[in-house]
Amino acid sequence: MTTRQLTLACALLGAASAASATSVIPLALPELSREADAIVRVKVLDSGARWGEFHDAPAIVTDLELQVLEVLKGQAPRRLTVFGGTVGDQTLSLIGQPQLRAGDEAFVFLITREQVTCPFVGVWQGVYTVREGQVWREGAPLVDVIEGEPAFAEDHERGMSPRAFAAEIERALRVEGAGVRLDPIEAELPGRAEAPRASEAPQRVDAPPLPRLKLTPVHGHPHPAPARAAGGAQ
Repeated sequence: MTTRQLTLACALLGAASAASATSVIPLALPELSREADAIVRVKVLDSGARWGEFHDAPAIVTDLELQVLEVLKGQAPRRLTVFGGTVGDQTLSLIGQPQLRAGDEAFVFLITREQVTCPFVGVWQGVYTVREGQVWREGAPLVDVIEGEPAFAEDHERGMSPRAFAAEIERALRVEGAGVRLDPIEAELPGRAEAPRASEAPQRVDAPPLPRLKLTPVHGHPHPAPARAAGGAQ
C-alpha cells in the first residue's frame, strides 16, 4: 500500500485560533472551551473517505455523519468533513488529528466559524472519546480535572463518567464566560439562548494595573466595600 503522510505547519492547525496560532500548545479545559465555537457530545453514525478538495487543492477527505447526544455550547453540526482518509491504495493523514470512525462516541471541541486544516481545537486536545462509560483522550482514561487541567488514569484507575465531564465543561464555560449550555433540541433553534452579560459572568484579568480591591456584591453587581472609620461608624 502506498501511504502519503501529510505533515503541516502548526500555524495551519488552528490550535488556539485559526488566524493567529503559531504552534500547538497545551490548552486547559477553560481555554479549549473559550476557543471552541461548538462543544458537542456526538456519536458517529457513518464515515466515508473520498477524493475532494481541501483549501482548493485535491485531497482525500472523510465525511462524518453525526448523531448529536448533547450540546454544551454553540450549534451542533450533523455532518463534519475532516482532512485525511484512505481511498484505494492512497492514504492521507494529518499528524495528531484524531480519527473518528462509525460507532465512536466523543466530546468534540470544534472550530466552525471558518475553514481550518483541523476542525478540533488544539488538534488532539479537542477530542475526548467515550468508551465503556468512561471519558478517554489519547488512549488514557480521564480521572479528574484539576484547576482546569486534565488528569489521566494511572494503575487501572476508573475514568470519569460522561456526565461528570460535561459538568466540568459547564464549569469551564462559566469560568471563561465562553457561553451557556443549550439542550440538544434548543440548539437547533436560533435565538433560544443568550450568552451571559458581562456583569453576570466572571472576567479573566491577566495583569491588573491597580491593586485588587475587596469587593462586596450589591444587587448582583460588585462594588468596593465602604471603608470603616477608626473607632466605629460616624
